[in-house]
Amino acid sequence: MAEVIECPQCGSTGLTKISVTEYHCPYCNSNFTLGMSKADMIAKALGKTGFSNTNYPDAKNKTIIYLIIAGIIVVSTIIPLIVNTISVHTPAHKSKTGAYVMVNNVIENAFVTNFKVYGGSRGPVIWMLQTQSVSMQDSSHFILSIIEPKGNKHLKDFEYVPAMTWDDAFHSDKCLGEFHGFGDTCWNASEQYGLRAFDIYTGKIIIDGAKLGRMHPELGKGITKVEWNSYYRNFTITTNDGFEYVFFPDQNKINNKKEFDEQNSRSDKGNAVIRNFFVLTDSKRPELFITTEKTTSLTSSAHSFDFDFDHFDPNNKPFFAQNVISVKHILPDLIFFNGHIAYSDNDKVLITYQNSVAKTSPLHISCIGSDGKIWWNIYGNAIKSLEAEFSANNQNIVYGGTKKEAVLFYEYGDHNAIGIDWKSGKILWQFNTKKEEK
Repeated sequence: MAEVIECPQCGSTGLTKISVTEYHCPYCNSNFTLGMSKADMIAKALGKTGFSNTNYPDAKNKTIIYLIIAGIIVVSTIIPLIVNTISVHTPAHKSKTGAYVMVNNVIENAFVTNFKVYGGSRGPVIWMLQTQSVSMQDSSHFILSIIEPKGNKHLKDFEYVPAMTWDDAFHSDKCLGEFHGFGDTCWNASEQYGLRAFDIYTGKIIIDGAKLGRMHPELGKGITKVEWNSYYRNFTITTNDGFEYVFFPDQNKINNKKEFDEQNSRSDKGNAVIRNFFVLTDSKRPELFITTEKTTSLTSSAHSFDFDFDHFDPNNKPFFAQNVISVKHILPDLIFFNGHIAYSDNDKVLITYQNSVAKTSPLHISCIGSDGKIWWNIYGNAIKSLEAEFSANNQNIVYGGTKKEAVLFYEYGDHNAIGIDWKSGKILWQFNTKKEEK
């Protein structure tokens, strides 16, 4: 077996041979000859950067060089020794591919790139995408952990995209893209891979661009661009032949974009519905209102806006859009400080808020019905894991629940998550990435 040659400076094996005995390392940009030590390389480098005999007397020059070399040798020797000692007590193993290292079900030396909770037919699952890159000389790995939060059970850990160089990782957004959940599937749109659908429990790709083209011949020429529309929860797709379509994953339905825009601008095309919307005013003292509106089956937001309710007087009907049928002030004696509507449907709203503007004010999670009654209210130690970040980052709380349980999580920060029974308000489980790292 041929001997593997490593750079004495950084340990890289990806070397360029200059001559019979001389090599160049592209990672730390240094040259060395076979048998050269790290100390010799540092001394050689220092000789090129100002520590020459013309600048300092010979004895002083040597002393400085030897002190620097000695310090580097001590650091490079002791630190790995400490790490290895710790590793004895923390057993690690590599994945089947040997591409990344895990310690006690946790990706070692990694940070969370993306954190989502999806609610499917078999209960919620966490998708935690982590980036692992030890140094500039090492490849960057993007590992997707699929976790069942109720038992903190890892269903699967695998590399979501192929490993890439440290430099290429700065442009990883081109292949990682955005994630959007629809039932048991997660749809991902990225510049490199286009539009794909994954099974949320296995991470298996079940629909790619080619299959999507067979399912919908309009997309058969290929996809150039994909954009997410949160208002309608659909994707705007531009094909390689220059046409635009809107795609609804939950309905597996596709429309010509121009026709869709024209149809959606009219509420008399047979798809008009009457439904309730909850609106929380955007003020220092936020209040809650419910509106009954004529809308379309495709829209998920009200025609009315928070500023429409400023100085609301039920005796003097304010100006609203013609589609707004009625307006009602709910729980007028309750002020929802730092309030945020995490979820709402025709019958209920899930609000996170504080009962005062004080930073020490406890976080509340309340479910309020369209009848104007509080169905349940949670606060105190039970939701302490969400409380730490709430007052400053309440808008970062995201909903990802099912018909049986409400799920709230922080997409950023500590990436905490909580599951709550819709009917009783009982906390079913909690997940905390800080606990996960221990």
